[in-house]
Amino acid sequence: MINNLNDLKKSLSETIPDSFKRDDLQTFAKETTKSIPVTLDILQDILPILKDDKINDIDGYILLEQIASELGIKNSDVKSVLLYLVAILENFKKESAELQKHIVDMNDIVIKDNIKLRDAAVYRIFGDIYFINRYSLDIANYVLALAKIKKQYILRGEDVKLVSDAMITDQDWYKTLESNSYNFSDILVERYIGFKADSIKDSEFDTIVPLKSYESDGFLKTILDKILGKKKSIQILGEYNFRYSPIFWIGKMYIKSQVAKAKSMKDKQEMLKYKILDIKAMADDGLITNEKLEKAIAHYQKEIDNYEYKINKILDN
Repeated sequence: MINNLNDLKKSLSETIPDSFKRDDLQTFAKETTKSIPVTLDILQDILPILKDDKINDIDGYILLEQIASELGIKNSDVKSVLLYLVAILENFKKESAELQKHIVDMNDIVIKDNIKLRDAAVYRIFGDIYFINRYSLDIANYVLALAKIKKQYILRGEDVKLVSDAMITDQDWYKTLESNSYNFSDILVERYIGFKADSIKDSEFDTIVPLKSYESDGFLKTILDKILGKKKSIQILGEYNFRYSPIFWIGKMYIKSQVAKAKSMKDKQEMLKYKILDIKAMADDGLITNEKLEKAIAHYQKEIDNYEYKINKILDN
């Protein structure tokens, strides 16, 4: 969280690359925005599966219950959490066009050492949108995994209350989901509840922050106090306390990492579509498994694992 100028400078130093190209950010913003409607469709397609109260009951979805609590969703069931995510992503989709207008006004190459607050904010916002969209897909995957197990229990006449996260905690994707759950909730609550693109239109966001100079610190403190006094939009520039960082998304590794991330996101979306069909097939004809669908799901999971490995290698280097 940003409470003073030192917080701001430290965060900018650690979460913005030395330089980035305006065109790269523009491409990233467009691709990120383009992926949102697909995620929204997936979340909406899951909702009919939740018409069964036993599947919709959040009992057993331990991680989801934790996330709902952190987000302040009261009297929650699985559907309520998914609808919450739908509302967040719908808002991002609506505000994205206005945000992208700010990119047009940037210099061809943006230098971190003398970066305008608005340029830094837009860079960070699109990084966060990517993360929130991606994590929403991970939540969808989690819901579908437990929903399928619950459906199997129902078809076999077994007690569905025995179903819980414990059945899937050994899977790598669950471990990633769990490790970032608090950070996902924290980012939403601190920065993006009721987010509006015009929150960074104020003239104070025209301020340039010279990271390697202290000569203008008095002026910068005055500007920062004004922003802190009016709204929490400056928290968009707060530090991250986990491995996720947009610093690698736009910069030297942009092309290499972008290709891997785009393919991973697309494969994840395709896999979830098959998982939805798999559960619906169970509902239609009582099948416990569907071999063709499960092969398709396994294929996409393998592709996702491959691209996730490549992304992690890029981050590690």
